[in-house]
Amino acid sequence: MHSKAHFFKIVGVFLFFVIFAILSIQIFAPTTYENLKNRFLSQFQPKISQEEELVIAFPDVIASFDPASYKASDRSRLVNMYETLVRMDSSLTLEPSLALSWGFSTDTVLEFHLRPGVSFHDGTLLTAEDVRSSIEYAKNAPNSEVSYLVSTISSIETPDSSTVRIITDFPDPLLLQKLTAIFIFPKKNIATISKTPVGTGAYIWKRYDKEKGDLELQRFSDYWGSSPKFRYVVLRGIPDREERFSAISTGGADILTAVPGYLASSLSAYDLDLKVIPSLEVNFLAFSFRPESIFSKKEAREAVLHAIDRTELLKFAGDSIEPANQFVSRGVFGYRADISNREYDLEKAKTLMRSIESFVRIQISVDLPMGFEALGRYIEDQLYLIGFDPDVQYLSVSDLTEKVMSGKSDFYLFGFRSELGDANDFFSAVAHSRGSDISRFGVFNGSFYQNSHVDELITESSRTLDTFKRSEKLQEIMKILVEDDMLGIPLFESKVMYAVRRGVHFEPRVDGYVLARDIF
Repeated sequence: MHSKAHFFKIVGVFLFFVIFAILSIQIFAPTTYENLKNRFLSQFQPKISQEEELVIAFPDVIASFDPASYKASDRSRLVNMYETLVRMDSSLTLEPSLALSWGFSTDTVLEFHLRPGVSFHDGTLLTAEDVRSSIEYAKNAPNSEVSYLVSTISSIETPDSSTVRIITDFPDPLLLQKLTAIFIFPKKNIATISKTPVGTGAYIWKRYDKEKGDLELQRFSDYWGSSPKFRYVVLRGIPDREERFSAISTGGADILTAVPGYLASSLSAYDLDLKVIPSLEVNFLAFSFRPESIFSKKEAREAVLHAIDRTELLKFAGDSIEPANQFVSRGVFGYRADISNREYDLEKAKTLMRSIESFVRIQISVDLPMGFEALGRYIEDQLYLIGFDPDVQYLSVSDLTEKVMSGKSDFYLFGFRSELGDANDFFSAVAHSRGSDISRFGVFNGSFYQNSHVDELITESSRTLDTFKRSEKLQEIMKILVEDDMLGIPLFESKVMYAVRRGVHFEPRVDGYVLARDIF
């Protein structure tokens, strides 16, 4: 309180001298007063009106401008400058973008016809060669994080300047969804594209202030689609949680992403609206299936399932989560409505554990990301009650991932976001056995789980175009993982909350992207 009073006292003294100086100028030099007054007052006026500029605050800063980056912090900015052949609408339904039409001529040949007259930000026209070059860059660039999405593509043909023909090694039912993540840029810019974005999107890269974390964009006057409302957009990275809230509550931002749950109820006091949408990310506790782990025994996994009360989770995060009973969220293709919940039953859990070991506490490692301490304490208490001696560690995301993937964790918290809207994305990455010749298979299988039948089903669902047959296979996999083998314990699906300045019309997207072109 004293520091605030001191601050306002200093400001008051400062303004007194400023006003005194202006009045003195008006008395002693009236011919220059108006110019000096306007110059002074202009320092306190926004250079751009609120109608012209939109400021969106993010919890992180951009790390790379490379169109082959798949980090959420990067993609959340790049989607405002780049576009793709096809795109998802706000509910994950495919719709035309740079391709006006498309279709499979065979099970392994997908042909696109490009939208005519589309310009890149540098003024050049989009051609089929640009598309081919962009996809090949995504597949072959040394640091590409999206290469696995186009790994099934064997070749690309361009019969003419407006036709792109993609040939895959085998039928790929998710090829269209995967292509929604492949940004298109001019072929001639391939050497510099990782540093200077040039796309076809509604906004052009203007400037990046690394010190402030501000990426400044400007409306693209030759955009093929509807012209967005705001002339300028600032994508502001503010890692500090309190600084982010200060920005939105004091008018320094129009939209705040990733609102913490504990702040949600206070937004209305600042004339802010709260927007909430499911994140498509399911967080779950995963068991180690390595032979030396106690969880290689089914009884131990089942005991833990009965010892965790999912309803207790709501106490840790309130309205920001909802309980989950499987590894993908509702609305994702492959979600199974009839999955049963194992009821919380502490006595049954203890009985199962006694069938394994009656006299000695079993030591296990439990690893969670930093920030999940409340959840960790609950898990530690519950595991102790049924006979475990848990060593709970809280790690950075990178350290946790490294420990998990090296097989050094018995029990860990993991989250997976089904961005493609299809359960096969999770199955192939997390449940398929490791060591496959297909790069995406098993890439996040830190449990070292193996089931040859599940592997076969995943491979089949990855190459089956028939929607009904795919659905059957995906739902069979889900039952095996949740009910039979108990890969892990699905805990909760997180929600994404946004604070929005009143007067700004913004509707959240299921994929979590904030597209400035859709805000008015």
